[in-house]
Parts: sequence; structure tokens; C-alpha cells
Amino acid sequence: MKTRYILPLLLSMTSCIQELDGILIDNTPKLVVECYLNPAEPEITVTVNRNRGIQGDGSGDKSTINPVKNASVTLSYATQAVSLVNESTSNLYRIQASKFRLVPGRSYTLKVSAPGLPAIRAVCTIPRPVGSLTNKDAGVSFIAVDSSRSSYQAYRRRTLSWTKSQTTLPDYYLVGYGQGTPYAFNNGRKDTAIVVLRDTRVLSFLKDTRQAGSYTSSPLDYYIGTAKKPAEASLIRKPSMYSFVYHTDENYYRFFESIKSQREVGDNPFAEAVPVYTNIGGGLGVFGACVIQVKELR
Repeated sequence: MKTRYILPLLLSMTSCIQELDGILIDNTPKLVVECYLNPAEPEITVTVNRNRGIQGDGSGDKSTINPVKNASVTLSYATQAVSLVNESTSNLYRIQASKFRLVPGRSYTLKVSAPGLPAIRAVCTIPRPVGSLTNKDAGVSFIAVDSSRSSYQAYRRRTLSWTKSQTTLPDYYLVGYGQGTPYAFNNGRKDTAIVVLRDTRVLSFLKDTRQAGSYTSSPLDYYIGTAKKPAEASLIRKPSMYSFVYHTDENYYRFFESIKSQREVGDNPFAEAVPVYTNIGGGLGVFGACVIQVKELR
């Protein structure tokens, strides 16, 4: 994400380039920080990059990043603080979760600084896990992959229900599915196990403003595998597919909701610009939190 200027003199004059009359494009160097707290995960990671300019080489390349390898990264709660270490000279800073306990209901502060860039500060609160996650399954539907109808994608119709776990309002949820692998580790206090999800897809963003009680999602179609014929007998199941409920803080929810809206716009040059949510004071990116509950799809 290098920012190049045609005239080096501009660096000492202004942080903006005047592209058209009356239109200023902000090219102020900033830190781009991404961190998601999850008490169940064995490691805490923070990604640190520098923003990419709108103009110049790589400005249109979505894969281009400017890694910041010499940042100071601190995570704290009350009087407890820990520094995250970059051990591979990359943009990834990490620490084992056993060295800094993450607790649902607590608010954490993230601070990042690097030479030549404004320091950032952000705060997030880890929500509490939902209770009593249950599922009610209906039939399987099949969608032809192409016009030859030689292959189908299979989806299980499922309704998820859970008990609300906190009284602060509103509650934010992401509901979807993905492949999962059970993973056992010691979190510094006891042996525990989680399901590590990958290739996830969010089906619904839910915002609940009710004070207490339970929540039931709408019936949704969860991908479970492929089939040569539109019948359950011919179903070729994907290994270990799970439906999930992410209970998130507002930052996590709003960031991914804005990313979803931006992707839906795509490359349409006539669409309104979609601002990407950030809670990073002095920079860009997101510092959010989530707790995850899963139910295997059968």
C-alpha cells in the first residue's frame, strides 16, 4: 500500500492531492489495524498495515498491502497490559491467550504506534456467549449447478434458537455456516476444545433490541454438500459442516455489515460509495469481539 507522489514537494505542503477542481482526496498516512477478540481461541492476533493511497502503483490491486513490521502493540484491561510480539517480521503481532486472559463482559483497550505514523487507540467489549443453542431441521433442497443438471448443491433448512445472555442492548448476531474442525488446547487454566471454522458464509445479520428472553432465527438454508441427483440418497456430504451463531459487539457487526454492502456494490462505477465502518481512533480498521456457538449440520 505504498503512496507515491509525482512531486515530492507535496509531502511538505499538504496531505491531500487536488485531483479535480473542488475535490480533495485525502492521502494522510494512517495505520490500518485489525483485531478480533474471542475468549475461546488459543491465540490473540493483531494485523498492522499502513493505508494504501487512492492513486499510484497498486492503488487498484486488492491484494496489495503495506505491512508495518516495527509497531508497538499493547492490549490492556484495567491495570493489566501485555505487549504483542512480531516474531516473523510480518504484519502479524500475536500472543498466546494463556498469557492474557480474555473474559466475556470485559472491555479491552488496544493501542498501536509505529514510527512516522499517527498512533491509534480503540476499545471493545467482549459479549457473553448465547445460552441453550438449539436447532429445528426441515427438509433438504437441491439447486442445479448448471443447465445440464448433472450436479446439484444441497441445503438443509434449519431454524436456530438461543437464550439471550446479557441485558445490555442491542444484541448483535451473525448467523451462517462453514466447515469446522474440532481443536483441543490448554488455555492456561484447563484443557478445552473448540471448533475452528473456515470457508464461512454469513446468511443473516441480526440486531435484537429486546431486553431478555430467547431469540429464534428465520428458517435459513445451510449448505451441506453436493449431489448427482436431487435426492437425499445421492447426497455427497461435505466433511463437518456447521451452522453458527456469532454473538458480536457493535464494532464487529457494523464492520462486516459494511463490508457486505461494499461487496454487493461490486465494480459498479455509478453506485454510491459505501463507507467502511471503523472504530480505530486515529487510523482505519476494526477492533471487535465475538463469541461463537455451533451446531453440526447433518
